[in-house]
Amino acid sequence: MKACKHSVKKPLPRVLAVLLAALLLAGCSSTPFYADWDTGEQVHYVRSGDTLYAIAMANNLDWRDIARWNNISDPRKLRVGQRLVLSGPAAPPAHTNQTRTASRSGTQSTQTSTAATSTARADDINWRWPTEGEVIETFADNTTRQGLVIQSEIGQPVVAAASGQVVYSGDGLPGYGNLIIIKHSGEWLSAYAYNQSLFVDEGDYVSAGSLIAKMGQREQPGNRDKGQLLFQIRYEGQPVNPSNHLPPR
Repeated sequence: MKACKHSVKKPLPRVLAVLLAALLLAGCSSTPFYADWDTGEQVHYVRSGDTLYAIAMANNLDWRDIARWNNISDPRKLRVGQRLVLSGPAAPPAHTNQTRTASRSGTQSTQTSTAATSTARADDINWRWPTEGEVIETFADNTTRQGLVIQSEIGQPVVAAASGQVVYSGDGLPGYGNLIIIKHSGEWLSAYAYNQSLFVDEGDYVSAGSLIAKMGQREQPGNRDKGQLLFQIRYEGQPVNPSNHLPPR
């Protein structure tokens, strides 16, 4: 291919930028958002099958934050093509060293308080294991191991780890296969990925231990004679270690 003779680049019109971004998004479906070329904001354009909870999970965000940033009163009512901003307004910069020190101290205190509160609230949820099997991957504080991978027989029952409402049931989130997300409270969600088949729909209320799916297989290479379930627990959009909340076995 010959190089273009013109070296001066003109900014793309906004409409063309949006269309190009949408094409890139469709061609690389594992990318949940892109940067708006006009504002630099991280944004997501709602596609068919999207839910606020799935968008939040894909970006490690709290669905309530996305709702607040975009003035969404009902998280169930998204429009295809709707533009969602995935970040809040920037915080004002600190003016003095004393202010920055106080801010850091306050942040540390707030985080400690939040952690203690989240632990207490998690204890109010009667968690149970979502399926039988061997844990072949444990939780780690990175982007590739955000839950437990449990291995057992393909088609084995998968049950709700706690009571709640199904807020996502489908295969529209890349890398998770057939996925179910259950909301247990405003802060707590659980997710069940790589399922062979799904038995619940969005909006269903499920009790702890009720059948929601059958175990399937993950996309990564592995034991093709066995099934796997990726199980996550999330607090305010962030994955937490399920082993800290599940009963010993």
